[in-house]
Amino acid sequence: MGAIIIRLRKKHDVTQEKLAEYLGISFQAVSKWENGTAFPDITLIPALANFLGVTADELFGIGVQENQRKVDEYEREYARLSSLGDIKGIIALMRGGLEQFPKHYRFMLYLAGGWAG
Repeated sequence: MGAIIIRLRKKHDVTQEKLAEYLGISFQAVSKWENGTAFPDITLIPALANFLGVTADELFGIGVQENQRKVDEYEREYARLSSLGDIKGIIALMRGGLEQFPKHYRFMLYLAGGWAG
């Protein structure tokens, strides 16, 4: 699980401190999860998954590859639309992405106007 957390956190360009603040814990706790010396409290799993834009199953490594493939497709299409300056297309794409992956951090940023990603 630690490898999954660190990969998602870095993918979304989030620091341990920012993730810890969101969860109401210390950044040292996040560090312990990532280096494999501890696991998140079970009560934190829904909030952690929500913040990272994945399901609890994905945090446990279930269905990760298929969902990652879908997210990668959205990212590639975002890059294409961004290179064309198609803001309306980006908005439609990211709305669709958020329907499939609610609260996905990067998709929210793209929809909020972080066009350059």
